[in-house]
Amino acid sequence: GGYLGQVALVGGTKAITITGVTTSSRAFITLVTPNTTALTPTYQAVCTANTLTIQANVAAGTININDVSTLNYFILDPAP
Repeated sequence: GGYLGQVALVGGTKAITITGVTTSSRAFITLVTPNTTALTPTYQAVCTANTLTIQANVAAGTININDVSTLNYFILDPAP
């Protein structure tokens, strides 16, 4: 299966409930509208059971809490 959508970060992160997403799903993120006072070098996307969690990372373990950018996401599941 596949899923796609658009989301605005809140405080540099966002958890999105998507029924059917698993830890085997793979998410791809693209920036639509930058909206932050400090550059976010990378966005982390982690799939767990029925949830996609996106974080604006400025360093390992450090979230850019000022990032409220709009992102597109695209999720694919592995072949059965």
